[in-house]
Parts: sequence; structure tokens; C-alpha cells
Amino acid sequence: MSSLGISILILAVSAIVAVVAVNLAQALGRRRRLAAARPRGEADKVRERGGEAAGEAPAPADERGASPRSARADRREPRLGEVEAPAGAEPGFASERDPELDAPHEPTEAVAQPGPARSAPAAAPARPPAPAPLLSPMCDCIVTLPLETPMPGERLMAATQGIRRAGGKPILVDGLPTGFASEDDAVPLAAGMAFRALRMGVLLANRHGPLNAMEYSEFVAAAQAVADQLATLADTPDMADAIARARDLDATCAQLDAQIGLNVDAPDALGPAQVAALAAELGMVDRGGHRHARLGPGGELVFTMSLTDSPQRLGFLLDVPRTAESLEGWSAMLDCARDVAARLSGRVVDDAGRPIPLESLDTIARQLAQRYASLEAIGLPAGSTLAMRVFN
Repeated sequence: MSSLGISILILAVSAIVAVVAVNLAQALGRRRRLAAARPRGEADKVRERGGEAAGEAPAPADERGASPRSARADRREPRLGEVEAPAGAEPGFASERDPELDAPHEPTEAVAQPGPARSAPAAAPARPPAPAPLLSPMCDCIVTLPLETPMPGERLMAATQGIRRAGGKPILVDGLPTGFASEDDAVPLAAGMAFRALRMGVLLANRHGPLNAMEYSEFVAAAQAVADQLATLADTPDMADAIARARDLDATCAQLDAQIGLNVDAPDALGPAQVAALAAELGMVDRGGHRHARLGPGGELVFTMSLTDSPQRLGFLLDVPRTAESLEGWSAMLDCARDVAARLSGRVVDDAGRPIPLESLDTIARQLAQRYASLEAIGLPAGSTLAMRVFN
């Protein structure tokens, strides 16, 4: 190599080293300024509450390193509780997730109550919108952006308007109003309010699996872009720690997730029009796709009824973590299935077409009570806003 080539190579290496050194110095300076500006103790809350949730429910240690697919395996055929079912057929658990069922619903039709009424429901006043969900240290990877001076909610909403998801995980934002010091005082962003800090968080786990490295990186990039807009600093959590927490939460929730199914076999084939008429008589609401739903007093989805692949069979499905225990979804679904069977001169059966023994139905009821108690114990009561986010 000529002396000119060697000189050029030395200059190139020197330039690269200089750029790396400058970037490192800037990063260290940013970390020091952020550490001096932000209140202490906030990051510890995330780890403490997340650890409590994982410790409440059994989660095998070796699942921390499991792939998302293996961590979700138990969601396909879950068992409810530790009660052993007696010999005989049991209601089947749904082996596939229905995206339409999992998605949050905003019913626009009448609210139907379980009961003997047979006429089509009359129109009901629109229910008030549900309160906006807030970030949870137990279920979200949260980045807090402290603001040097209070900022109006309008500006913060504009800065975060296009940020909704990181891969398959939703991103939420909220803020700490001026005059409040604790992150427990966070509220949804709103016009007419001033905020001293903005919080951004990505959900650690849902039915698509735990937060992965690509989703984490996408979230961090979005948080940093917002921080740049607001002339502040984003102190992002360690990626390895966030992903470990996500896998722990996913493994815990996988043990408590369940969808319970019942079927009614009719002697003759059923058509969509016949099923729609039957659903109207039962006070159920059309959800599209030949699916009909029983709604609770507040418009909550209790269970669904739909045609299956067999033209003679109607399927009933209860999504356990997304249905509040107070709605008594299992009893309501069982009563409805029996009513339908009587109307059609059919019978209530499991997925194999076998009649379901009374002992099995009682066992499922006991196991459901255990499942609801377990969900409550880990801070995800069935049907709650947080449970609806995680089991989605």
C-alpha cells in the first residue's frame, strides 16, 4: 500500500474515533442532566409492582427465556383451577382466538338483559363513554418525560397524536398535572389542563405475546421523537429488564386465560335468518358475521352465540378474563343454551357432540370461581379496564 493510501486510512480511522467519542460524551451528559432533573424513586415503582404481580401467580422460572409461542401454549387449551373434573364430557375451551371477539366493542344497539323477555329490544339511550385507560407500572413499560415548564394539554396531545402502537402492542399516554408530585396522580391528557410531565407507555403483554425487542425499539424511538419535540429528555428503561418483565407477565396471564364454549345441536340445519330471529327473541344484539351477543347492563359483552361450521350447531362462547364476575356469564350462557335447545328441540353438547353431565357443569362453575379469584389477586380483575387491555 502506498504512503498516500496509508495516510487516508489513518485519517478515516481517526474521524470515526472522534465521532464515537463525541456521541458518547453527549449521551453521558444527557444522562447526568436527566438524573439531576427527574424525581427519584419513580423507576423503582415499576419493578416493585411488576414483581408483585409475577409473584402472586405461579410462573415457572424457565419461562422467562421461553419464546412467545411457547409462553402462550397454555392459552390454547387452558384448565380452570385445580379442581379435577369428574369422568364425562365437559364444555370445550375455545382453541382459537377470535379477533372480533377480543376487540373492544362499543355497542350501538339496545342493551339486553338476561331474562324471559322474548320481544326485540327497544332502542336505549347511548351510554356514556368509558373513562380513558391509564398507564399501569405492572402492565406497561413507562417512560416519563419531565417538562421544564408546565405545558398545556393541547400541545402534548398534538405531539403524541400519531403514536398508537409499537408492533402488536398499544401505546398509551397520560400526564402529571401541575401541583401533583406522585405518578399515582396521572390523568389522561385533556385540553384546558397544564402538565408538569408526560408519560408514555407500551403494553408489556397481550394475547399476541410478550413485548419483543423490535416492539421495544419502536416504542423507544417514538418516545425519543416526542422528547425532542418538547425539548426534554427521555430516560428509557433497560431493554433486557423490560423484556424480562414482559415475559413474566405473559407467562402469568397465560395460566389464567380461558374461553369456555358450549354448543346446541338442532335436529335440522339452521340458516342465518333463522338464527337472527332466534337471537332477537332472546334479546341478543347482532355483532355482524352471524354473531349475536348478550350484553350486560352497561353494554358489556357477556357471551356470544353464532353458527359454527356445522349447519345444525350453534356455538356459545364466554371470554372469561374479559367478562366481570358480577355478570355471572357462565350461568347466563348456560341458561341461554338450554333455552335455545328447548326452542329448537335440540340438546346442549360439547365439541364432540356428547351431552354434558351435570357434574361437569358444576365443576366448571367451581373452577371459574377460582379463576376469577386468581385474576383479582394479581391485580387484573375480570372485565376491568386493565384486564381488557392485557387479554386482548
